[in-house]
Amino acid sequence: MKCKQIRVKIRETKNEICAICKKPILGEYIVLNGQKIHPEHYRCESCGCDFMGGNCKEHNGKNYCYDCYEKLVKSVCAGCAKPIIGRSLTALQRTWHPECLCCSVCGETFVQGKYYEHDGKAYCQFHYYKMFGKICPRCQKVVEDDGISAIGQIWHPACFTCHGCNKPLSGSVYDYESKPLCKHCFGKLPKAVRQALVDKMEARKKFEKEEMKRKKAELKAQAKAADAAAKGRH
Repeated sequence: MKCKQIRVKIRETKNEICAICKKPILGEYIVLNGQKIHPEHYRCESCGCDFMGGNCKEHNGKNYCYDCYEKLVKSVCAGCAKPIIGRSLTALQRTWHPECLCCSVCGETFVQGKYYEHDGKAYCQFHYYKMFGKICPRCQKVVEDDGISAIGQIWHPACFTCHGCNKPLSGSVYDYESKPLCKHCFGKLPKAVRQALVDKMEARKKFEKEEMKRKKAELKAQAKAADAAAKGRH
């Protein structure tokens, strides 16, 4: 609904009172909805801009510029914060222009609207898996199916080969600067380096064992507390 037609009076008066600020009107005034007001009050309720060229819309008794009015009555894009007029997408519990929903790392838009979510942000497949642990360190491609978990990373089975001789790995695998080595190539390293790697592997195994023990104890305590609470209710 457009604002009602206004009239501007240019004359000196001491008898008129502004309907908004309740102060005397000295000079020109505007008649808006049958009430006289100072011209400076005729602004957008939201952003405070002047109304130019009829750029005025009324909503719930208040006046807004066109952009602010559109934000009030239509969806606002979560990406660009502009009103959505036309097609939109709903994702991450918000509404978007199709071109504004993109990977938070590279800015790539999502083919067929497919995206990956983490902590309220959208990612393309590559950056989602790269940041959260499913990019093969050998070929730098996504491990979509079951991969091999070793030395703290996920590998394509075909990529899980010795960094020294490039032969498929089986049995003991040694971690050399996050690169897997077979037993034969590991044996070629200087003795001091081998010992340091062995100590590192043993420390990691000890930590993983203690972490598993801690988690089991935590789950046991939670189950015990749940049982006690259930008995208390009875």
